Formats: sequence, C-alpha cells, structure tokens
Amino acid sequence: MKFPMLLEFTINSIQITSLMFQFITMDIDPILIFRITYSSLMIIQTFLLAWHANEITEQSLLISQAIYESRWYELHTGLQRILHLVMIRAQRPLTLSIGPFFTLTNGTAVTTMKAAYSYLTILKRKYSTHQ
Repeated sequence: MKFPMLLEFTINSIQITSLMFQFITMDIDPILIFRITYSSLMIIQTFLLAWHANEITEQSLLISQAIYESRWYELHTGLQRILHLVMIRAQRPLTLSIGPFFTLTNGTAVTTMKAAYSYLTILKRKYSTHQ
C-alpha cells in the first residue's frame, strides 16, 4: 500500500502543477472551464484521501480505550486474552504511508500543495525567461 500512495501523491502533484501552469500561460478559451473543474477535483481528491487517512489514524487510537470501557471482565478468559492482545496492538496507531517517506495526514496534503506551488513557480520562471 505504500508505493501506490506514493505514486498517487506524486502524480497528483505533477497534474496540479501542469494544470496551474496552463492557467497562467494560456489565453482564456472554452477548455479553461474544464481545466478549472479538473484541477479543483484533483485538489479535492488529494485532501479527501488525506482526511480519510487521518481519520483512520485518529480512530485507531481510540480502539484500546473502547475495549477498556467495555465489559471485558464479564467475558471468559480466552476472550479476555484476545482483547488484551488487541489492546496492546491498538497502542500503535494505524497509518497509511506514502511510500517509505511519510504517513498520510492532512499536513501531508498541504505539503503536496506547497510542492505543486513550488514546481509551478519554477516552471513560470523558466517560461517567462524564454519568451
């Protein structure tokens, strides 16, 4: 799951950068509405993916507390041991990773947008020097 997420975020960053670059460099035409819509959807997709990954992490931290607050002591010993193992595992948050680099959070989506903006400024600078 790590490498598909890395590929997803890399492609999103590149696509957002190229669309924004096209906004800056091209005259207004009928395709502009499509490009605006498409880039908006790409940005929304990036933030929705990050938000859900962040929710998975936050909710996974609550599993141990939920088990503790249940009536686990009324269960038979075998089930108590299983719940104890689940509680031990639930101490570490469940995360979605972007390759071997980052865990996917809301902050990672913001970082992706910052990277896309940085690429955009580099492209704009190169484009304006060649004209």
